[in-house]
Amino acid sequence: MINKTLVTTALESTWPKEGPILFLGSWCCSFSRKSYWFSLDFKISQYHWDDRKKLYHDYKNLEQIYEQYLTEFVSKLNNIHGTDFSERFWRILIGPWLFTCIQVIFDRWYMLNEVSKKDESLKLNILQNYTQSLLVNDMDGFNQAIETDIWNEALYSLIADKFFSTKFIISSTGEYDLLEESIKNVKTKKFSIKKLIKKFSNTISSIFLGDKSVFIIAPHMSIFKLIFLQIKLKQFPAIWYRDDTDFDYNETSPLRENTLFICKPGLIDGFEDVLGQIIFKLIPKIYLEGFKTLVESSKSQGWPKSPVSIFTSNAYASDEVFKCWSAQQIESGSKLVIGQHGGNFGMTPMAIHESHQIKISNKWLSWGWNDKYESKVMPVGNFKSKHTKIRNKSNGDALMALMTLPKYSYYLYSVPIAGQVENYFNDQFKFAEALPNHIRNNLKVRVYPKDREWDQKNRWKSKFHDINFDDNKNSLRDSLKKSRIFIGTYNATTYLETFSANMPSILFWNPEHWEINNQANDFFMGLKSVGVLHFSPEDAAKHLTAIWDNVDEWWFSEKVQSVINDFNNQYSKYNPQVIGKIANNLIME
Repeated sequence: MINKTLVTTALESTWPKEGPILFLGSWCCSFSRKSYWFSLDFKISQYHWDDRKKLYHDYKNLEQIYEQYLTEFVSKLNNIHGTDFSERFWRILIGPWLFTCIQVIFDRWYMLNEVSKKDESLKLNILQNYTQSLLVNDMDGFNQAIETDIWNEALYSLIADKFFSTKFIISSTGEYDLLEESIKNVKTKKFSIKKLIKKFSNTISSIFLGDKSVFIIAPHMSIFKLIFLQIKLKQFPAIWYRDDTDFDYNETSPLRENTLFICKPGLIDGFEDVLGQIIFKLIPKIYLEGFKTLVESSKSQGWPKSPVSIFTSNAYASDEVFKCWSAQQIESGSKLVIGQHGGNFGMTPMAIHESHQIKISNKWLSWGWNDKYESKVMPVGNFKSKHTKIRNKSNGDALMALMTLPKYSYYLYSVPIAGQVENYFNDQFKFAEALPNHIRNNLKVRVYPKDREWDQKNRWKSKFHDINFDDNKNSLRDSLKKSRIFIGTYNATTYLETFSANMPSILFWNPEHWEINNQANDFFMGLKSVGVLHFSPEDAAKHLTAIWDNVDEWWFSEKVQSVINDFNNQYSKYNPQVIGKIANNLIME
C-alpha cells in the first residue's frame, strides 16, 4: 500500500513525485495550475472554519488567549529591553501582529491536528530551512508574508517538525531558494523629490506648530478637509509625514529560540502548548532586534512633543514609527483618536481589528453608527466621501465590483476565509449565468487590483469568453458615471460610496460568510425588503432583469430612497458640519 502524502501549500517543490495526495486545503490548488493538479490522485481536506459556528466559538476563545498573552508579552519585552512601558503601549505597538499571529498559528495547527487524527500514515515533506523563512522585519512584512506559500509552508514545517513528528512520516526537502522572496523586502535608499517635499513639510510644520498642538497624520480625508480641520482647531495647517527609516536587523537574537510562554488560559486543548513554544520565534525583528533603533527613529521625526491629542485613521496598524511614537506620547498624557477608514465597521459580530482600535483609542470616530456598549464610539459622519451625487447613465452598463482576500486565513472577521473565497467567485459566476444574454452583454466586471494569485480574469474567461472588464486603473467614481447600475458583491466600502452618491445599486452576498450583528440586522433587512440586498446570486440577477429597462423608476421610488436614507444615516451619514464635529472631539479637556 502506498502512503498518501500530505501537501500543505501550493509550493510544488514539496509535492511528491508520485502516489496519492491529501491537500490540506483548497489553497494548495492554484487556478493557474489546475491542468496539473487536477490530473493527480488527490483529495482535499474539509476546512474546519467552513463550520461558521465553530469559527465564532474559536474567535471568542482566541480573543481571550490574545489578551492573556499580551499581558505576558508586556512583562517579557519590558524585561528584554530594560523598559517599563504600560500594557497600552505594547498593545498599540505589537497588538495587530500578536492577535493576527495567534489566529494564524491556531488555524495552521488545527488543520494539521485534524488530518493527523484521521490518518496516521501520512507522509509529509517539510522545508529544511523553515526558521529563516519565517523571519520578517515588521508588520508590513508580516502582512505580506502570511499570504505567501513559502511562509505558510515554513510555518507548517515548524509545527509538524516540533509537534507531529510521531504522527507523520516526515522527510526534509531541499532548501527553498529564498533569494526571490528576500528581494521583495529590500529597500534601497533613493533620492526623490517626493521625499524632499515630505521632509520640507515636516520642517515647516514643526516650526509653526507648538508641542501642545493636535497632531494629525493619515486621517483618510482629502487635503482640503485636512486643512479645514486644522483651521477649525485654530492651528497651522500642518501636513505631517513619516520619514522612511532603514532599521538595523543584522543579528538574530537567541531569545527567539529560548523564550517560552507559560501562559495557559485552558481554552483550547493542545493548542496553548504549541503557541507558547513558537509564538516568540515569529515576532517581527523591529519589536526585538530593532526595537532600540525604532525608539530612536520615533524621536527624530520632528513631530511635536506631548501633543494634546493624536488623530489618525490609517497609521495605527502597521506604521511602526507612528505606533511607537504615539504610544510614548500617550504614556505622557496625550490622547489618541482614531477615525473610521472604510466599511464593515459596526456591522459584524467578528472584527478583531475593530475591537483593537477601540481599545487603544480614547475616542473612535464613526461614520454614523454608535454602540450602546462602547462609549468611545462617537458618530460624526462620513468624512471620506465627497457626498456629491453621481448621475447614472440610463443606457450604460451594469458595473460589478469584485474583491479578493488572502487564500490563507489571516486576522478574523466576518468575511469568506481561505477556500471560502472560491465560493465567493462561484457566486459571481452564478449571477452572470442567471442573466439574460442582453444584460450579460452589458455586464462590466471590475476585478480587484490585488489579485492574490486568484487569477481573477482567467477565471472569468474560462466561464464567459466574451466577458467585459472595467479598467480598474480608473477611479470607481469615473466608472460609475458611465454605468446604469452598480452591483456590489461584498460588505465593505464600495457600496457605502455608491449609496452616498445615490447611485442605483444592487448588493448580493452569502449571509453565512458575511455575518451581520444584531444591531445592524434591521438596517440590512430594510435593504433586502426593497430589492437592494439579496442573499443569493440568482435572486439578485432576477431583480436586475426586472428593473433593467427602467432602473431609475425603482431606485428613486419613495420606498427605496427612504430605506437608503435610513441606512446612510446609520453607516455613511452626510453631516455638513462633520469637520467641526471632528475638531470638537480632538480638543481634549
